[in-house]
Amino acid sequence: MFDYNRGAKAGGVAGIVIGIINAFISLIILMGLADILSIPKTGFEGAMITALIISAIFSGIIGGVVSGGIFGIIYAAVYNKLPGSTSAMKGLIFAIIYWLIISAALGYFLSSTYGMTYFITYNLGFGFVIYIFWGFLTGKLWDRYGGGKEQPLI
Repeated sequence: MFDYNRGAKAGGVAGIVIGIINAFISLIILMGLADILSIPKTGFEGAMITALIISAIFSGIIGGVVSGGIFGIIYAAVYNKLPGSTSAMKGLIFAIIYWLIISAALGYFLSSTYGMTYFITYNLGFGFVIYIFWGFLTGKLWDRYGGGKEQPLI
């Protein structure tokens, strides 16, 4: 029997962490673009930056919980079929497979909308690193939420 609740919990918590990291990196990129594009100064820069920070954090958290929950449920469904001796290793392998499908394959179709530079730097570069961390963290949390002896995260 698959432990979907455990997977959703592990993936959701990992997704929150990943979502917050993703939100801050997106925020840095957007603020950098605003400087590069020389957006005219209107006197509302502080309010715009505050709104940007709040929306980036909330969208990161909400997006992280939803996508992390989905990631965790799928991880729970395929857990016994994944190679690896530890949950963290299984999480890494699953993350690479998930990254290949979501970022590399589906991201390629979005490259026509966002451009090839975005696809290469974000989906293939940063996306790979974030998925690896996501898989590792999901695997560690999978052990921690196992109902048995508490496992340290690191």
